[in-house]
Amino acid sequence: MDARETRGPGRSRVGTSWRLSHPGVPWLLRIVDAEREYSIERYRPEWREQVVALQTHLWDSDPGVSSDHFAWKYEQNLFDSEPLVYLALHDGEVAGARGFWETRWSNGDGSSQLRAAGAGDLVVSPEHRRRGLFRRIMEVAERDLAARGFPCLLNMSASPITYLGSLRQGWHRVGAYRTMRGESRLVALMRRGAHAARSMPVVWRWASAAGPKDADGAFSRFDAAGALDSPDLVPSRDARPAEMATLSNRIRRDTRMRHAVSREFYEWRFRSALSQYRFVFHYGSDADLDGYIALQARRRADSRSLAIVDWTALDDSVRERLLRAAITQARPQSISVWTESHSETTRALLSKAGFRRFDETRGVDGFTPSLLVKPLAVDGGDADIDTEVWLQSANWDLQMLDSDNF
Repeated sequence: MDARETRGPGRSRVGTSWRLSHPGVPWLLRIVDAEREYSIERYRPEWREQVVALQTHLWDSDPGVSSDHFAWKYEQNLFDSEPLVYLALHDGEVAGARGFWETRWSNGDGSSQLRAAGAGDLVVSPEHRRRGLFRRIMEVAERDLAARGFPCLLNMSASPITYLGSLRQGWHRVGAYRTMRGESRLVALMRRGAHAARSMPVVWRWASAAGPKDADGAFSRFDAAGALDSPDLVPSRDARPAEMATLSNRIRRDTRMRHAVSREFYEWRFRSALSQYRFVFHYGSDADLDGYIALQARRRADSRSLAIVDWTALDDSVRERLLRAAITQARPQSISVWTESHSETTRALLSKAGFRRFDETRGVDGFTPSLLVKPLAVDGGDADIDTEVWLQSANWDLQMLDSDNF
């Protein structure tokens, strides 16, 4: 029975607690009820099917793709012996979930590594939203992850809602990604038209869908192009993990924190169920790899909108040749790259190639896509870790490949 006995103007009794019942704040009542109706549990295999179904609200509507994504990220992750996924249960059913996976970061010269828990895949079933489940899941997750010895949580793919909610829960914004994007003339024209249409009655509903499509997929031009003119530039559908790891570790000379890479890491990373990748490799006169660029698109994308998720080169000359070769080979409608960690020389190279700063705020006040970090109070963890270092953007060297969004 709904307990709504009136106890004076503007108040009602909910269980044994007094709460405002003004129509403008019904969510307060729902949050109070949620404390009793939901339990927070760590993932167990018997809930897998429900979690996969829930994630179709987040990533891909196809349960098969959602299942493959869950397997790749949580069951086949390089370091985790069990999925670090935390669930909100309602009457024994999964109502919300948030996932974490172990990541390793190198201190620049590779002499030591730091552990961190990557955060992503936050999703709540539509009928259970606005119940305070995000906060409750995180409270349990943070305690458990701290007990497992993780000194920090990282999030590189926060949506506006997750981003703003995380800042309220004590996360730190550590620098924006400073995305630059290059566009074909047609895409630029259609984007401006879509921007104008958003202010028109009715028309705005379709504006977000504006953009040229390609029924053959994001990499149709890349795959059809064949070999490049120069024999030292090699386009490929497949990664070359051992060579990529050797080069990446060879040229890391400064002290910024980078994702620790190895042949095993690249083999795992480019198996993402949500993305597809293409590569251009550059070989020097000694036949050794001295640069590569990795392009990404959504697996079932019907437009040639690409991202440069990894761009590693021995020098600026090789870097420029790789960029031009990738654009020539893929002929993208748009192509984006994070530039915060790149040098001024690289940003100038991008500008020369027609790239411009891209507004990612989506019109949301206070939202700027950024690395989010939350230090944890760890008992018995790595004593020498200075978590303040994690809160300075200058101490990070990030590429899109570090984010689970790509």
